[in-house]
Formats: sequence, structure tokens, C-alpha cells
Amino acid sequence: MRLSKDWLKRAVAVILAVYPLFAMSVFFSLVLRVRVSLGDWPQYIRPDPGSLHWDGHVTSVASAAWLVPLAVVVSVVLAAWPLFRSPWSAQRRSVLWFFIVLFLNLVSTLVLAAYVRYDPGGFVTWFLD
Repeated sequence: MRLSKDWLKRAVAVILAVYPLFAMSVFFSLVLRVRVSLGDWPQYIRPDPGSLHWDGHVTSVASAAWLVPLAVVVSVVLAAWPLFRSPWSAQRRSVLWFFIVLFLNLVSTLVLAAYVRYDPGGFVTWFLD
């Protein structure tokens, strides 16, 4: 199988499209770390994330959350890039990849947004207090 010139852009676009799910996993790793170390699930104001002295982990969660919109935009741009550069005959495959990346972006962003909106365990409220 011969790889096209845009395979790296497509791979990065797909990875960035599922980045919101990665950000959720970083957040849940902090929640599980609190659960294991304290023996209880974190709740609002108990314990304060800043008082845990895990500055690196808390900062990585906050950074991952701030980078979600950037990752979504960059993945769409990378997926759309071949549409504007390739000849008309090669655009069918590029259009397919564009819609795959767009679908992955939509699903992963909606999963993240639904979790933040409904916050079933109260963990987002705990982290943001």
C-alpha cells in the first residue's frame, strides 16, 4: 500500500480530533489519584485541588482543558488543507477524510461538553471551585 503525501497531516488531524477525550482522561486520572490517596471521592470544597500539592497534575488538567478548542480548530484545518491543494481527481479521498475528522471532532467534543454540562459525579464542580 502506497502512502500519500498527506498521511502525516491526516494522522495528526485524527489525533487532534479525539483530543477532547484525552483531556477527559487526564482529568479522570486526577480524580482517581485523589480517590486512591484520600480514600474518598472528591466533592465540592473537599479537598481543594490547590491544597493537594500536586501542582503538576492540576496544571496539566487545566492546560489540557484550555487546549481543547485549539486542537479542534487545528484538526479541522489540517483535514481541510488537502481539499484546497489537491487536483479535482484526488479530492474524493480528501473529502472523505475531512468528514471523518469532522465526525470525530463532533463526537468527542459533544461527549466532553455533555460531561461538563451534566457533571454526574460532581467532579467538574470540585475542580473548578
